[in-house]
Amino acid sequence: MKNFLLFTIIISIVACNKPITITAKKKQLIEKRIDSIYSKYNLKGDFIFAIIDKDGLQFSHGISTTRNWSNNEDVNNQPFYIASHTKALTGTLLKLLENDKVIDLNKSINDYLPELHFQEQVDNRNISIKNLLSHNNGIHGGLSTWKTAHLGFKDNNELISIYNTYSEVDSVPEFSYTNHGPIIATIISEKLTGKSWKNQMKERLFSPLGMHQTSGYLEDFDSVQILPSIMSNGAKIIHQGFFKSNNTLHSSGGLISTVNDLSKWLQYNINKGKLNEQQISPEETFNELHEVISKQKRKYFTYDRYGYSLGWDLATYNKDTLLTRFGGYGGISFHLSFMPSKNIGIIAFSNEDRAIRLPHLIANYAYNLIQEKENTNSLFTKETKELFRILEIIETKNNNFTNTYSTLNYNNNLPLSGIYKNTVGWPDVEIVQEKNKYKMKWGKLTGTIYKLDSLKNNYNAILGVKSRTFKISKKGDSLFSGNLIFLKQY
Repeated sequence: MKNFLLFTIIISIVACNKPITITAKKKQLIEKRIDSIYSKYNLKGDFIFAIIDKDGLQFSHGISTTRNWSNNEDVNNQPFYIASHTKALTGTLLKLLENDKVIDLNKSINDYLPELHFQEQVDNRNISIKNLLSHNNGIHGGLSTWKTAHLGFKDNNELISIYNTYSEVDSVPEFSYTNHGPIIATIISEKLTGKSWKNQMKERLFSPLGMHQTSGYLEDFDSVQILPSIMSNGAKIIHQGFFKSNNTLHSSGGLISTVNDLSKWLQYNINKGKLNEQQISPEETFNELHEVISKQKRKYFTYDRYGYSLGWDLATYNKDTLLTRFGGYGGISFHLSFMPSKNIGIIAFSNEDRAIRLPHLIANYAYNLIQEKENTNSLFTKETKELFRILEIIETKNNNFTNTYSTLNYNNNLPLSGIYKNTVGWPDVEIVQEKNKYKMKWGKLTGTIYKLDSLKNNYNAILGVKSRTFKISKKGDSLFSGNLIFLKQY
């Protein structure tokens, strides 16, 4: 009986650790799924997919309507924006700085940045750097979010002033996913090192890992080559572009990379610091990087998230545990995940707003397929329905835009042009005439103004990936947008 139990345990262990093989047939099935969805839903954007294991990049596939990729190397070297996956690299950077005794993640904001006091809403001695990175800090603020992600800011001193003046901080913080924590953590690291977080990344991560196609500086790329955000109604592309500046590429969402580079990053994580048999970082570094620090209970698509580390969501899907950190910006949807117990990870990217679920759908299918799970096809069918549901919602919204908005032509009797000033920290809004059109300039954002046909004095400005509905007062002396008021300057 004892021998039988021992035999059963051994068989179970062997089965759990059975090497995953990505056969040519499995690769063909993944390619077929991607290509058929593109055809069926008339997708207009670009899609990139890759599978990585402990030995590196094993498979990649790309499909594009905006690029002429002639082979897989073109796909693997294509630069694209990874948005909030940046947080995983930022968490790793701060942990490496702790390894080198530059910072102690258990110390508080007050220890390193006492000037950040939030008008004493809370005691900043109670918010550690670890709290910042694991989203357990209670910090909220719309102005700081818009400034860092869209409008631009002058320097860290301006950000500190904004956080002090306009932020709200919970007295009893719970897990709340925002951009604020990692941004404040790198303000601290920049103060301690005298180097920008982007240069710290290059020195401590990108160079050691050979990630020479990854950067937070736009000048390191041919800007035309970076894949754009795309707004589509299925019949045509309505709006597209890459609407980031150096000033809005921040440490919670500020890196551009490629499949080749991200494969090294995933391999480094799968092997806990080892890349191509070389131990780049100590294995124990990854305890806090890959294990729960803050508990959460949230569902995103098919993923049941139960924890957050210094930069990764921990989640379950189809009885597997994954580390994930996704990213989104406008039409861009980025998926990067790995299964620590299976030594396998996935990169997936799409940039059309209708297809925001596509990277996750194909990643799920690939994980299930390469593990030869019985419910692979049934889950794919079920999850495709969710893809289509979201696609229809966005397509309808985009069709409504084209049907109800018309470009606002210049009218000499319309007192629209001018500078409008806000009194609570938001940048000035400037409306200018360009040729026969009106354009809005707001911080780093510029866009054409449209008239909402059914509403008098109501307008919409398409500002990169953001749109802003606004109204001009009857006297023409005020601009109202959401809860913001701007007064015209004379």
